[in-house]
Amino acid sequence: MGAAAGAAAAGAKLDELWYVSRKTFRTAMARCHKAVDALRQHMDGVKGELATKVERCRKDTLARVEAAEDTLARGIEHVRQAEADAVEERAALRTDVAGVREVADTNAQRLLDNARELAAVKEMVRTANNAVYQVWHQVQKAVRLLPPTDSDETNTAAVTMAPAVAHSTSPRAQSAARAKRAPPPAITS
Repeated sequence: MGAAAGAAAAGAKLDELWYVSRKTFRTAMARCHKAVDALRQHMDGVKGELATKVERCRKDTLARVEAAEDTLARGIEHVRQAEADAVEERAALRTDVAGVREVADTNAQRLLDNARELAAVKEMVRTANNAVYQVWHQVQKAVRLLPPTDSDETNTAAVTMAPAVAHSTSPRAQSAARAKRAPPPAITS
């Protein structure tokens, strides 16, 4: 009788411990699921905010690049026009200098003005070229700010180890690969 009662008590104790352990485990699992859901929601919010910032940065960078390209194109055209004007003025000077000194002096003054204008345009071209480089560096910095993910690490490794198949990686890894390329050659006047 005593052994049976002890065994029954031990069995009841084990049942109670099993119930408590199951309840504790279920509570812990519920908390883990809740924490995972909260983390997933937070990560979704972070990804959305990051995507918005990247898009804004991309649009701003494109606008600056377009403005710099327009400025550079106008500067190059201005330089070409100034060079053409200088050639015409030198031809007119060679034609008129023998007969009319006053015309020669006027043309010489025009050449000086054109030379100053050409120097100013060359300075504008250099400034525009520097702006293009600054925009390029901003693009490189924006790409470096992208947070790595598991797929991006694999894709980045694929881009680094096998450039021939870089087109099959994710867009973010391709952006990182493009950012690692050398900058465009400087435009000299």
